[in-house]
Amino acid sequence: MKNLTVLTKKVHIEGEQFVLVSFDASEGLKEYYGDRVFGLVNYKHLDEHGCLNKPLMNGELAVSASAAEAIDRKRKDLMCQHWRAKHPDATEQEFIQYVLTVFCG
Repeated sequence: MKNLTVLTKKVHIEGEQFVLVSFDASEGLKEYYGDRVFGLVNYKHLDEHGCLNKPLMNGELAVSASAAEAIDRKRKDLMCQHWRAKHPDATEQEFIQYVLTVFCG
């Protein structure tokens, strides 16, 4: 991540804490998001000095074209993760139906 800027140090989403960041888009991301992208870093991925303690993929960051879009994407992702954890016996079809409800409706 080049030219990383911390925009907000504490964003609370679905019971978890994140840092809202912006950084220069790589060539692969520019076509989808523009020159700057926004993302969220979960506090569990930061060490005591505020540095990443593991490499993160774009999906883990909820990379988006705007801060609002990144927050919304992360909120929906967490809703799906929490639903899955609360319904361990749910079928894949039930889970997919829930995901479609969250993201489409």
